Amino acid sequence: MTWIDGMIPFCKYEDSPARSWCANPQHARVTPLTGPNEVGYLAGPFNTSGQQWISVADVFNSEEPSILPPEIDRITSYTGDAVDAAGVAVPYPPLHMHHIHIIRFPRGHRGGFPAAVDKFDVQQHWLETHGDYRLTPPGGAIAPGYTIAMPPGTCRVMGQGAELRLFAEVNDVRPREETAPITFWLRIRMQIADQPCRPIGRVVFW
Repeated sequence: MTWIDGMIPFCKYEDSPARSWCANPQHARVTPLTGPNEVGYLAGPFNTSGQQWISVADVFNSEEPSILPPEIDRITSYTGDAVDAAGVAVPYPPLHMHHIHIIRFPRGHRGGFPAAVDKFDVQQHWLETHGDYRLTPPGGAIAPGYTIAMPPGTCRVMGQGAELRLFAEVNDVRPREETAPITFWLRIRMQIADQPCRPIGRVVFW
């Protein structure tokens, strides 16, 4: 796979993808998020019509650096979703977050994602979004979008010697006859604590 700095590989399928990465991925631009106490990025834009799928990943070639910086820690909330040009999360329907997995790898791991899973040395669902999760509306205490917030005073701690990588699949659930494109960006956003917090394990609310 050719790696392009500032880009992330993706594959586009006309139907439900086979559980394998495509032979010739395309590349989408990655734009870092720069809000206060915020780490993450927007990847895209992507365009889909009815029944098309987009798979986005930096997990299948662990010889190359992770898109997310290695110093991430003390995560108080995580958002993984698809947003429009205004930065508003696209609901279901029309876009279904089949899965967005933030995967914890041992830093410096070599061999790619399937080999790592076979060895049980990664946490594939360290942070995640799935299509049945609740879409948080704007205007509340929790960041809008498909957001998981840790209980007050707590945080997720990645720990030393690890890195985070992405494997995401988003599908356009409209009928195949719906050919007008939907344009979206994949958003990965983490809020980082600016003071000490109590480390916790996996948290899932939806």
